[in-house]
Order: sequence, then structure tokens, then C-alpha cells
Amino acid sequence: SYTITEYTNNPPSAGFTVTPESGYTSTVFEFDATLSTDIEDGSSLFYIWDWNNDGTWDTDTLSTPYTSHKYSSADSYTVKLLVIDSGGLMDSTYHWYLEVSSTTYPTPTAIFTVTPTTLNVGDILTVDASESFDAEDKYDLEYRWDWEDDGTWDTPYDTSKTETHSYDSTGEKIIRLEVRNSRDEVGTDTETVTVE
Repeated sequence: SYTITEYTNNPPSAGFTVTPESGYTSTVFEFDATLSTDIEDGSSLFYIWDWNNDGTWDTDTLSTPYTSHKYSSADSYTVKLLVIDSGGLMDSTYHWYLEVSSTTYPTPTAIFTVTPTTLNVGDILTVDASESFDAEDKYDLEYRWDWEDDGTWDTPYDTSKTETHSYDSTGEKIIRLEVRNSRDEVGTDTETVTVE
């Protein structure tokens, strides 16, 4: 005798996350659909994305749950994910209010301190640019220095926030700092020291 077991295919359950949850027109949004599940197929699912929920699918049928997208215009978007299992059953889900703003980055703000501000020829001064910042690029700033503000940069760009220098002549010296972010935007600041 034979036992006949009837196979029942259950539909998948769609789920995904987006990182970051808001950004700019220059932001690459990362989409992760590993929250999608299926009893029979496990993680062997197919994924289709609609980046603005306009009824037109924007990707081919993907076998990987990971993808990314960059929006060309500022708006509030609803993202739709369709998940399909090997039996052709489907489920969909949405991410509402993905906020995309225009790319209006402020330039980096260059700030530094000098210690001491009055010194003798040959004395070593220390400059510290730790307070410089960039709202979008906090950790990738680079710094360079012009010790007499003569238009010639005396150090190359470097990620070090502090430098030391000594002068071999007297007078008032203007020190210029330039801070650069990963978008090649720059900010500058100057301070004056007296060499006696």
C-alpha cells in the first residue's frame, strides 16, 4: 500500500529593512530583505522592488535579498517589495515615508587652536583642529597647514588633527588651516601668532 501525502505550499512572508531610513539625493540606500521567510523554501526566494510604489517594478527578479538604490530627486517615497517562492506564491510589503532631501551639504567648518600664541624663534607651537567638523562627513576629514599664509601649503592632506611647527624668524605669522571632506569640499580658518 502507498501513503499519499498531499503537498501544501504556503505563501512567503515579505519583510525588509532600509539603511539609512532618510538621506539625500547623494545617499545610496541599502535594502535588506532577509526578514522575508517561507516555510517550504526557506531563504530560496525571489525579490522584486518598486522604489516609489508607482505600480511599475524597478528591478528584475532578484535571487539575492540585498540591493541598493539612489534617488535622483528629493521627495518622500514608499518602497514596495514583492517576494515570490518557488511555487509562484507571493507576498508584498511596504516601507512608508523614506525621506530623501536635496544634496545641500554645508562645507566643512575649519576650527583650530594654537598653543602658545606668543613664542620665541625656535620654540615649538602646537595646532589642534579637533573642533573642525562636517555635518555629513564626521570621520573622513583631512587637514593641511600653511604656516605663513603665503599660498603654499606646507603639509600635505592628512587625517591627523594636530601638528607642531617652529619659526626661524620674528614677526606676526598667520597660520591657515584647510579642512577637506570626502566630497572634496573645503573649509578654512586662520589664526595669528607672534614670534619674538
